[in-house]
Amino acid sequence: MAARTARSFRLRSPALVLWETRPALRTGEFFYAMAQASRGRARPRLVDAAAILTEYRAEFELAKPSPLVQRIVFGCLAPFGCGALRAVPR
Repeated sequence: MAARTARSFRLRSPALVLWETRPALRTGEFFYAMAQASRGRARPRLVDAAAILTEYRAEFELAKPSPLVQRIVFGCLAPFGCGALRAVPR
């Protein structure tokens, strides 16, 4: 798939998926940060997700809202969720 192509997956039953990202950049650290920020919940708090998505915008970008809206909204929320990034090993 070409870069910056939106991808989504919806499964009706459990599946084993092999996903490869090239170049990897910091994809592993991104998923680690998201898992740490979730702390057993289905998804992280909005401020934590905003901080992570701001930090890793070269590796991961949401399809919606537009990139401009993401930068504005996540930029405002990210300072309140910086704790989510402290757990990521560098």
